[in-house]
Amino acid sequence: MALAAGLLVLVAGLSAREALSTPFPSLLVDPHGDYSVVFRPHWGTEALGLELHEPIHPVDATGLRASDRAARLAEAVARTRASHLALLVGEGDAARVIEAPLRALDLADVWWFFGLYTLAGGLLLWSGVAVYAMARRRAAARAYFALSVVGFVFLVTFLDYHTTRWLAPLFAACTLGNALSIAALAWCFPSPWRTSKTLAWVLLAIGLVLCSLLAIDAFVHWDLRPLRLLTSAAVPLALLGLAAAVLWRLRSAQGVERSELVAAGVGLVVTPVVVGLGFGVMWVANASSFHLLLPIVALAIPASIGYAIIRSNVLGLEAVLSRRALVVPLGMVAIATGGSAFFVLHGADGSPFAAAVAAAAGTALFGVLGWATLTRRLFPARARFQPTIEELADHFAHETDPTAIRTRIREQVLRFLPTRNIDVVDAGALESAPGLTERTLDQLQNGEVVWTDEGPWERHLLVPMRAGGVLRGLITLAPRHDRALFTTDDIRLVQTIAGLGALAIYNAEVVRRLDAERAMERDATRDDKRLVVDALVAEVAHELAYPLSFLRHFLKQAGQGNVSDAMRDVGRDEIARLERMLASLRRLQVPSTEMRALEVRSTLERALLLLRPQLEAKALRCELEVPSGWSIMADPDPTLQLMLNLLRNAIQASDHGGQLGVRRVCTERATTLEFWDEGAGVQDEDLARIFNPWFTTRRGGTGLGLAVVQRVARSFRWRVQIGRRDGQTIFSVEIPRHEVTP
Repeated sequence: MALAAGLLVLVAGLSAREALSTPFPSLLVDPHGDYSVVFRPHWGTEALGLELHEPIHPVDATGLRASDRAARLAEAVARTRASHLALLVGEGDAARVIEAPLRALDLADVWWFFGLYTLAGGLLLWSGVAVYAMARRRAAARAYFALSVVGFVFLVTFLDYHTTRWLAPLFAACTLGNALSIAALAWCFPSPWRTSKTLAWVLLAIGLVLCSLLAIDAFVHWDLRPLRLLTSAAVPLALLGLAAAVLWRLRSAQGVERSELVAAGVGLVVTPVVVGLGFGVMWVANASSFHLLLPIVALAIPASIGYAIIRSNVLGLEAVLSRRALVVPLGMVAIATGGSAFFVLHGADGSPFAAAVAAAAGTALFGVLGWATLTRRLFPARARFQPTIEELADHFAHETDPTAIRTRIREQVLRFLPTRNIDVVDAGALESAPGLTERTLDQLQNGEVVWTDEGPWERHLLVPMRAGGVLRGLITLAPRHDRALFTTDDIRLVQTIAGLGALAIYNAEVVRRLDAERAMERDATRDDKRLVVDALVAEVAHELAYPLSFLRHFLKQAGQGNVSDAMRDVGRDEIARLERMLASLRRLQVPSTEMRALEVRSTLERALLLLRPQLEAKALRCELEVPSGWSIMADPDPTLQLMLNLLRNAIQASDHGGQLGVRRVCTERATTLEFWDEGAGVQDEDLARIFNPWFTTRRGGTGLGLAVVQRVARSFRWRVQIGRRDGQTIFSVEIPRHEVTP
């Protein structure tokens, strides 16, 4: 395709070079010698009063066949040495003689009729190839591709058809080919009519036969005037038909189809009407410079379809819009603008250098402004990039909840990229992501953005969330609400958000691990404190040997009457030291364990006997719901110590005249002793620290009673818990079943 297009442009360029500086009588004729209404205003052609397709003869060569008129006219121009040439216009009684000034095509003329036309044709062909290569709606893509190819050939061979005529058959065939491709586009856009395909193929075959006849006629000059006249009217009629087809579809379209037609409607309705009317005026009134605007209006239809593709993906392209896609069209338009500016300024009696400088400056300015406008309109994500990232970075700096991070990512993406659905998938739930396969998972783990295998209007964009080389999650984007194409800036912004989100999730995981390690450190610290207390007990026990040994000796000497005053003072000091040590120790020494069958109720009664003064002081009543004769395997002294501390804790928590008690609860797994009271209970914030040594909520308390309970329970592998039920605070001691004797 590129080779054929380049060869055609080369041949047409050589033809234009051949036509340059070749004299002609201020008007251009087709290969049949008919006036074709193609001129530039300064030629003065309109003053000659010619009509479209009027035959032009040299005055000395009347009655010529159509195949000879153009050749004899060129010969007459070449022979004359005058500044004007007498021409016979028309045939028969309507023939008249005119004096046409001789002139030659200059560079400006070649630019207007070849340079601009070729640039417009190249842009049209480029858009057709791009659509054909990527569109999923093949019927509409083929129709538009045909229009772009035919339009390209038509525009490139335009000047050649009216001058050297090397490529006249191609141009002649394309005159009707334009109408056929426009009609095909009207039938196929955005999807084919529900009509008989056989009829469509028959009409296409007839059109191709007529195109072939026109091409042959331009070569052998059969003078198929009626067919040429019909062809002149075919293009405006086809354009009006395209506008009518779009409006007819729009009348009954709903939902997605309606949005597609609305996106393309302005260009495919207004543009064909304007172009069709312009051709009609040129054809009927014979006094129009419409062909001078042809390179511009020829791009209106592809521009409309391109806009519809970008905004609604109307032809189903599986592509991402990038800035590079704008380089070719913007560059061609800039060159066309600069070249036109040069010849306009140079033609206004300006110097070539000044005109070139001004044209270059205008081209650069147009390119810069055009690039800025298009990127701002088509790539809005770029303007939102920095504010979005700054906002997310500030938010994620303080967020440690992965669920909140995923919610924030979803909200932020939806703010600038309104899609049908967006989901942020956790790394542990990747199987729920749409269209995920083993191959796509490997790509995501390598950090690649992946499209799922559905069609262009259903496929999802999968964006990996990676941090530390590990896939931390996945962002899934459904097609946009308006089915517009994603841009490279959209994807780049989502990738950046995904990277920030992955880093935030990774940091949240690190914080959780650090919190767990701190909790372990707190547990270890608590154990260390217990070890410190045990070490203190061992040290005090070691120190007790000295005063006990002295007291034993003192008593022995006292029995013999051998106690001196100095010995009495030492004895008093040692007794005071023992009291201080006992006050600080508070019975925390861990003796060796001697497990045996222990009758529970009698042990509880002994504990209550020891606590009788405290019970009587607060007028408390204690209920023992523990059967007699029930025994457990335990060490008597620590068990009594545990019961004493739990009962004393219940007494201290009870109000005057209240109740407390102990009951047995049996399950298949364990037997539980529940020590309960009707006090106010423990605050929720204190529950986690209630068994810690030195922690107390009672004024004057030491915080060692429940710590002793926990230590004794752990030494027996029992489990102590605190709870609140039915207005009672309950300390439950869970004893495994195998340690309970019948």
